[in-house]
Amino acid sequence: MEHLNDQRKIDLITCIRDTLDDLMVAKDIVVATRQEIADYRDTIGHVIHTVLKEGKVLYDSRRDRPGN
Repeated sequence: MEHLNDQRKIDLITCIRDTLDDLMVAKDIVVATRQEIADYRDTIGHVIHTVLKEGKVLYDSRRDRPGN
């Protein structure tokens, strides 16, 4: 995911949104690379800062790896 262009991010967000569409709860979907997170994690007012402070992780692929 480190080499996502804007169109690929939009495609991923659309796929995730469609998958979660039956959940009748408010949801925001943010797709970001590790570099974007590193760049904006401390930028107050940026969506990445807010997500890291207030958001909830629903899935982390690193947890599916052996040894985790």
